[in-house]
Amino acid sequence: GDRPVEITAELDPKVMRPKVYWRLSDDQSASLTVSSEGTSCTFNALKPSGKNELTVSCYGAEVTIPVYLWER
Repeated sequence: GDRPVEITAELDPKVMRPKVYWRLSDDQSASLTVSSEGTSCTFNALKPSGKNELTVSCYGAEVTIPVYLWER
């Protein structure tokens, strides 16, 4: 499989100890390990499953990123 990927959320304006929430649409296909600060996570693909969604939210702002997991 592929190596885990680190993903970081850049906040503007900068906030001390922000409440950042990370969510996957299918936690059987991938796993997230969130850093202690909460602003980054490690994404690890577990199995091919097509389109998934990674959602990051903080103080009412939210972004959803499509992630495609395919077998090589």
